[in-house]
Amino acid sequence: MPPAVQQDSQGAKGLNALIWQYLGTFGRAIATFLFGVFLARLLGPAPFATVAVGLAFIGLANLLADFGLTVALIQRKEIDARLIGFIFTLQMTLAVVLTLVFAGLSPVLASAFKLDAWQPLAALSLLFVIQAAGQTSSALLRRDLRFKELNIIQLLAYLVGYGGLGVVLAMGGYGVWSLVGAQLTQALLASGLYLFIIRPHIQLTLRPPDAGLLSFSATAAVSNMASWGIGNLPTLLIGQTLGPLSLALYNRAAMTVGVPLNNIVSVLQTVLLSIYSRNQHQPERLARIYMGAAAVVSSTLFPAFAIVAVLAWPISHLLFGHKWIGIEPLISLLAIAMPFDALALITSPLLIGMGQPKRDFWGQVITLAISMTLVGGVAWLAHPSLLVLTVVACICVYLVRAITLLDQARRAIALSASLLIRQGVYCLVGVLMTAGATFAGRTIASSGSELMQFLAGGCLGLLSLALFFGSTRRQIQAHEGAMLVLNPLFGRLPWLGRWLNKAL
Repeated sequence: MPPAVQQDSQGAKGLNALIWQYLGTFGRAIATFLFGVFLARLLGPAPFATVAVGLAFIGLANLLADFGLTVALIQRKEIDARLIGFIFTLQMTLAVVLTLVFAGLSPVLASAFKLDAWQPLAALSLLFVIQAAGQTSSALLRRDLRFKELNIIQLLAYLVGYGGLGVVLAMGGYGVWSLVGAQLTQALLASGLYLFIIRPHIQLTLRPPDAGLLSFSATAAVSNMASWGIGNLPTLLIGQTLGPLSLALYNRAAMTVGVPLNNIVSVLQTVLLSIYSRNQHQPERLARIYMGAAAVVSSTLFPAFAIVAVLAWPISHLLFGHKWIGIEPLISLLAIAMPFDALALITSPLLIGMGQPKRDFWGQVITLAISMTLVGGVAWLAHPSLLVLTVVACICVYLVRAITLLDQARRAIALSASLLIRQGVYCLVGVLMTAGATFAGRTIASSGSELMQFLAGGCLGLLSLALFFGSTRRQIQAHEGAMLVLNPLFGRLPWLGRWLNKAL
């Protein structure tokens, strides 16, 4: 196939994958938001502290079990049955070992984090084996850009797990076990469906096909674990030093702003890794794709999360009620941090997809060291009033990671520093516009209810965001990566593109 035709074919396949990621992400975001809020109001803070601790450690252990091999499977130009068999065998072996270790350490962890019971943590250890069973099939689907099947499976599994079993158990008074049962059911159904769609011929072996595989995957694994540490260190330190109540407040605040962000950015992160890998020897095209994706993310997420930061008080009261007093400033501060995290999350796939995981590794490790110093230093003072200061330290950490990884990307694909600075100035203007409009709307409705403040501030903030994005849209669309992000939106909603062009 001629190179131009092959590039067009890859672009069309990537665009279709991105469309399905948009649809799947939108569906999961709505489901996660609705059922998460419902369960939080029904169960209260205590059960979420237990599950937060369990999932934090399980997230780390899953990275150990994966060992960076999923990324290697996606990134490699050619694969065979021996490679697939080695990855599946090693991941399942590590998962079994980690299941036994985590189940055995559950009483110790429960005691260290002042939890009421250790049995839910032991039950969650089954996630290792369940998720590892479908991990190879999931990676093969992503490698082939088959995101239609992936997103249908993920949405269906969540609806059955949380929307079905989780809600039923919570209404039946099962407390933390409703969350544990929902998580296990979701993982079991997802892995089973992955294996049903792709049943690779597995040759069980622990002998790697070549030494380069383990070198690449080990570097990627350490980078992923450092990234895990950056994201979960506050959870562990807050839970261990400030107690379950502070942990529950932080966990729900992080989920309130983090779930929308992760659902938005994971669309790009997942698809871009495959696209970067397929174009890893074309640095000029990589630069255009990356800069466009970064321009869209920064021009939308920074102003959008500024709206959330200003409206934190009415949002928290409308969503969680009065059982969650003290969550308001945490939501506001974490909303400021999230866009910086988004920039880091779309930069890591570029470095890994180019076959340069060491650049991502050093960026993550440097940030983790700073995180341990800042967040750890504040949290170990062990006073509940320092919870807000701990979150401020988190903002600094996310800012450092974004700057570090952006610098690595700039070096890898020869980006102009002035181009990055100019985009940063545009973001600042957008933040000031939307935050000012949102604050004005909330002030106008200050004598009304929380709902009135939310609606007034939100409407003015969104209008300001639309005006800002419309004024910069033509510049953003000059980048190939921006069209990759915007085409699904304006292709499915052509009236929106025409309206923006006409109105702005």
